[in-house]
Amino acid sequence: MLENGEAPDSAPKVYGWPADRQRAAALNEIHARPFPAIQAPRALIQLVFVNGDDTQGNAGPRVPYHGASWDQGDLRCEKHSEFSTYLWNASLDGSDDAPSGRDPFREGFTPPGPVLSGSRLDIFTYSDETAALVDRFDASTRCHSSVEHGLAEIVTDFCQDENGLTRMMILDRGLTPERLSASAHLHSAFSRSRPIARWRFSTCLSCRKPCRFCNGLRPDSPPSPGVYVEACVSTARRL
Repeated sequence: MLENGEAPDSAPKVYGWPADRQRAAALNEIHARPFPAIQAPRALIQLVFVNGDDTQGNAGPRVPYHGASWDQGDLRCEKHSEFSTYLWNASLDGSDDAPSGRDPFREGFTPPGPVLSGSRLDIFTYSDETAALVDRFDASTRCHSSVEHGLAEIVTDFCQDENGLTRMMILDRGLTPERLSASAHLHSAFSRSRPIARWRFSTCLSCRKPCRFCNGLRPDSPPSPGVYVEACVSTARRL
């Protein structure tokens, strides 16, 4: 009891103000995203999997970030509540389109659930030869931008190759290894965020009962399908 006879307020606060009831869940979802050191030429292949049955919310292992390295590259896994991302980072020898070394996704790999999206980001040092690789992308949908104050170019056509991967390319015009790594990480994150947001939105549109995205619902809301859809769609549009 306090000196004035009142019971202490055990509700969580931030700088003295009451915290939202979803704050703890949001903080537990956020964690550092280390990015690997990268030097051209390099290929980053990223797959995003739904964690098991997406209606049950199977979060998989509690370790948010782990991985393994070998001579030709490394594989990094990042766990979220609804999905998991796996990033294979390997060198390119320039003789063909295949990354160097053994493909970890074809060496006894067991996915946590169905694939939600996949992307491949190729990184080359700028030259006349690598600049010609821009023509590999569909001119009708191609986006070609100068980034990092002119020290790099990023190219994509948002199309999928024969393996179902959305292709992107960075042409390095003099970035430091740290900035090249950060830029690659940023564009890899963008490539997965779009399909994840759309997946969440589609899930909410078909929602007929409380799901993991219904965090906009008030406890006293009537349990009607329309209410759940409205709450889910509102949440998905904020992602």
